[in-house]
Amino acid sequence: MNVLNTAIYSRLQGGTALTSLLAGTTAIYHIQAPEGQDYPYVVWNTQGGGDTNDTANRLKNLVVYVRAYTAGLNGAAQGGSIDAQVDTLLHLAPLTVSGWRVKQMWNCRLRTTPAGVRFIHAAACTEF
Repeated sequence: MNVLNTAIYSRLQGGTALTSLLAGTTAIYHIQAPEGQDYPYVVWNTQGGGDTNDTANRLKNLVVYVRAYTAGLNGAAQGGSIDAQVDTLLHLAPLTVSGWRVKQMWNCRLRTTPAGVRFIHAAACTEF
C-alpha cells in the first residue's frame, strides 16, 4: 500500500492547478488532515477492495476515496473546482505504482454538505 499511497500523493501534489486551489502546496493528506488545518485541503485513503483471487497473477481491485474539504459561502463552488482538478489528475490517467501495472482508473463523485463544512467527495476506483 505504501507504493500506491506514494503514487497518489505524487500525482495530486504534482497538479499545480489543484495545489493552487488549496491552502498551500502541502494541503494534501493521507487518511486525515492535522487538527486545525486551514481549508481547503484534500484527504485520501483506501476505502475498500483487495486481492481479486480470480487469476494466477496478483490482481487488486481497490477503491481509493479522495475528498476535498472547504468552508464558507464559496465552499461549494471551491469544492467543485477542486473536484474537477482531482478528476483531471486521476480519471483514466496512467498512475505509476512501483512494482505494479495499473489497468484502469476512474472516478465516481458524491457531494454532501454536513453541518458548517462543505465537502466534495471524489472516489477513485483503481484496478492493478
